[in-house]
Amino acid sequence: MSHLQKFEETKTKTYQSLQQAEKFVKELGIEQIAQDLHLTRMTLKREQFEIIVVGEFSNGKSTFLNALLQEELLPSSNVPTTALINKIYYRTQPTFEVHYDNKKSERLSKSEFLNYVADDKHKAEGKNLQLLQKVRNQFGKATHLEIGYPTPICENNIVLIDSPGTNDMDEKRVQITNEYIPKSDAAIFLLNASQVFTAREKSFLLRILDADIKKIFFVINFKDRIRTKEEFEEIQQVVLDNLPITVERPKIHFVSSLHALNHYKRLKGIEEVKSGRRALRKQQQLTIEESGMLEFEQHLMNFLLTESGTEKLRKPVERAIRLLEIVIQEHLVFERNSLNHNIENIELRVADIEMQLKKVENELNQKTKKMTQKMSLQSESISRWYADQLSHIAKVAEATMNQGILRQEDPEVIKTNIDLETGKLEKQLTEQLSIKVQNAIHSIISDEERKLNHQLGNLTQNMMSLSSNKEQWEERIVRKEIQVKKTVENASAGAVVLGGLSLFFTGGVAGWGLVSAGLAGAAYTYVTQKEDNQSMYGRLKTQVKNRYNSNVSKQTKELEKSLKELNNHLKEEYQKLVQGKIAQERNRSQMLINNQNLAADEVQQKLASLDHKRNSCEMLINKLEHDFNQYCHYVKTEEKLYERLSIPQ
Repeated sequence: MSHLQKFEETKTKTYQSLQQAEKFVKELGIEQIAQDLHLTRMTLKREQFEIIVVGEFSNGKSTFLNALLQEELLPSSNVPTTALINKIYYRTQPTFEVHYDNKKSERLSKSEFLNYVADDKHKAEGKNLQLLQKVRNQFGKATHLEIGYPTPICENNIVLIDSPGTNDMDEKRVQITNEYIPKSDAAIFLLNASQVFTAREKSFLLRILDADIKKIFFVINFKDRIRTKEEFEEIQQVVLDNLPITVERPKIHFVSSLHALNHYKRLKGIEEVKSGRRALRKQQQLTIEESGMLEFEQHLMNFLLTESGTEKLRKPVERAIRLLEIVIQEHLVFERNSLNHNIENIELRVADIEMQLKKVENELNQKTKKMTQKMSLQSESISRWYADQLSHIAKVAEATMNQGILRQEDPEVIKTNIDLETGKLEKQLTEQLSIKVQNAIHSIISDEERKLNHQLGNLTQNMMSLSSNKEQWEERIVRKEIQVKKTVENASAGAVVLGGLSLFFTGGVAGWGLVSAGLAGAAYTYVTQKEDNQSMYGRLKTQVKNRYNSNVSKQTKELEKSLKELNNHLKEEYQKLVQGKIAQERNRSQMLINNQNLAADEVQQKLASLDHKRNSCEMLINKLEHDFNQYCHYVKTEEKLYERLSIPQ
């Protein structure tokens, strides 16, 4: 059994347990928790491993991806073309789609797909301008391309993300560093053995170092061009010298993607890809083992299993266990204890509770409105601050450019210097934005949580304390409360609302305002340069203006839109939370009245039924824990084997 098959097996078991848990809770009539379990199950079902490949266009990125795919699917080129991101999924039949920022998509034929990513130089030189103009007109709306293909590497829910080259000075680099790499399960930084870590690559590396360096694989392509062991060691040392000393086991791999691709083409009887270098044409073809691709893929799969796989299972398992413990504590234990009480004037006490619930119900809309107004004020403050910060970064970019022009530096050197200066500022801005938004949410939610607890608290639970069987009830609740103390604490208003918002933040506050501005007008960089008659410095000034100054307003509007969506989501989650709490207290009140009037034999039957339900719930918890622990044991065993593997040379 392969590592990913083991993951899929455990994922299937967990999915089935979640399905049983959802059905069980639904039969108990606890609709809100049943919906939460359903969402947890659907989230697990959609889980996939995302691997992003980054690197300059001249590093053989398309050939490398084709070698991973074992198929020449993506066109290769020495000319930078579109800045669109390609996402490659497993499909039984080839499919090609372009996706737009309005959430719509359009199915493409293979030839139409190639028109988006084609490398034909005659297009870049001005031929077929009608097609180029069409692409350019649509490019402002396009966000990415999706490719479905029956390729083995993607079969076990792996998605390959082909990013634009890191060469050009545009917002795509910011999107890659702030959105795609943090969300990815692994990132492959493709380097060129003939020129490892150019100035632009170094500046790009500085941007991604904080995006969990442990998951970044440094793959040096064109291994076949390295002649001696000393050259291998020298190249590896260059990579190590550019990494933080805190990285204990850097993932450095040498591959020849062209030779690996040729291996798969020979197996299919297809003509091999010929190298443009005369000396290499005479060189003996490397075997698939010598190409380094198989060893790299093995290390990559091991990493996905031991790192991302565990987390992808841990989160839904912990979430489901927490929800099932709430079922036991707040529903089954409560109902069981309600059978062992004798509360005087229970109808009057329940009527008093109902008055309090109606008051909260009547005030809900007004309170929600005040809460959203607070968030709107916070959002306006954050947006103003954000615009000021973007303007400051634009001034830094312009000052760096002017200084370089004054020194008559090469435009590419100036671009790198601008990137180095603005990169750290944009990273700081991203981090500060996330903190500001989170702080705003916490301040508003914690305030509403205090008010909600004051109004609702545990009305029926407090009434239970008046029971004449108080001593027996307390003993039972304390014994169980110790086991689920963390669960009960996490079920507070703020925790529930923030838990819902965490789903909204998937993909991150980190990317807000910085990820969308570069889409419009970014098409066909090479063509734009060919058509532009300005001087090199003139083009540079235009690029800097478009990249920084002109986009301040647009980026700020993107942020305002995201904050508005967040505010709406906050409102919906809070209303859902309060309405759920009101419904729970009403159901409990009715339960107390009903159970008060039960005969002795009916009480015994109900106690036996509740004990059976509790056992069933605990069995579900144990099954989830058992399957997850088994997987963790398997992972630890594989990790020990993985640690024995040396870094490939």
